[in-house]
Amino acid sequence: MKLDIANLNPQKTFEEILKEEKELIYSVLFYTAGLLVGSLGFSLIKSEMLIKGIKAIFTPHAGNLTSIFICNFALYISIFAVTVLLGLFLIGYPIINSIPLIIGCSVGLKVAFFYITYGVKGVGYSLLLVIPQAAIFTTVVVYTIRQSAQISRYILNCVTSKEAGEPLKVKSLLKRYITYTLAVTSAAFVNALFTFLLSDLIKI
Repeated sequence: MKLDIANLNPQKTFEEILKEEKELIYSVLFYTAGLLVGSLGFSLIKSEMLIKGIKAIFTPHAGNLTSIFICNFALYISIFAVTVLLGLFLIGYPIINSIPLIIGCSVGLKVAFFYITYGVKGVGYSLLLVIPQAAIFTTVVVYTIRQSAQISRYILNCVTSKEAGEPLKVKSLLKRYITYTLAVTSAAFVNALFTFLLSDLIKI
């Protein structure tokens, strides 16, 4: 599933490589666009109500580590499940890249919020509270989209032609999705742990 540059066929043109890796490229582009929209949007919008709402959402609150983890896990696994389902339905696949766009926007908002609210300290808060879990979770979503693209194309071939091509390796797919689920769990735990540890330090 990974893009292994060492194993790329040197006879393939740049356009062919782009076509083969279009799901990965689209996901990265949409995520980057979300980052820009989120960070610039927070900086430009001067609505006091919006800022208070964002502060209420993104400011760590004291609580039990287990409860914080459960809340984070419920959110992450829900987004992950939606990503998987959108790839399984032909009608949903065209909008699947809205997921990395939304995630990027959320990360951009968080980073901008911490920087504008806390200044230089906000950079450190972002490195602890935003970047680790965002990196893990976004990577999972990107590869889930890539995996779902293969399934979607297979379903499309089954619907539009008599021969669907090489059968899907169900066991291999299940192993990948289990691995992705474990990664989502790790992202939720990392976020919960740092939120719990810094809940008494970060106060507005």
